[in-house]
Amino acid sequence: MGATLCHYLYGSESKEGISPICIKLCPIRDRDKIFLTDKETNLISESWKIFKRNRRYNALEVLTLCIKKSPKFQKDLGIMKEGNKLRNDSHFRLHADSFVSFIDDLVDNMNNQNKIQATATAIAKYHRKTKLPITDFIIYKDNLIDYLLENNMTTKQGSKAWHRYLDRIPGIVRRIQKQPQAQPSKTQSTSRIPKSQSTSRVSKSQSTSRVSKSQSAARLSKSPSSKSNVK
Repeated sequence: MGATLCHYLYGSESKEGISPICIKLCPIRDRDKIFLTDKETNLISESWKIFKRNRRYNALEVLTLCIKKSPKFQKDLGIMKEGNKLRNDSHFRLHADSFVSFIDDLVDNMNNQNKIQATATAIAKYHRKTKLPITDFIIYKDNLIDYLLENNMTTKQGSKAWHRYLDRIPGIVRRIQKQPQAQPSKTQSTSRIPKSQSTSRVSKSQSTSRVSKSQSAARLSKSPSSKSNVK
């Protein structure tokens, strides 16, 4: 029961094999930690290896599948093309590569909570930058898992493992997005030149003007016109 309770605490929604009293007494689950069994990690990593054998093609296929099943997804991307024009679009290919890169990082760092958090933060920044709602990531991961299953890259058990892992990511991303962003300090927004430097520059310009005045006066005293006036 200990292992089952551990799974519940770190991500599993199943309460099978856990007594109601134990659930009530156990600490609140850390929603941002995901615990996978060795079997689940093997199922995920093996299917991902197959996917990556033809990474670019599979990446484009999954994103195309997202658009076919969800017109809103295409509208969010802002790429209103079809067929080969869509697949050859540079922005479409960039999005396809970006999504796969995020999944790649998640697969490489299963059960590494710090790395998972770092990838979730990167996903949050990506969606903020591209102005894509996090619901698009949900559409993507669902279609990715369907694609893996339909193309015999994983099994039903593997599909469940993928869902148990990726279904938790959007919630983590949402909580990261709600965190306040760091604002630039007021001192940085003010003049970049320190006061001491600006003051020294002013004093140098003043001293230069004084020198030039004294030099011009000396020249006037030495000139012939000034001597004739004295006579």
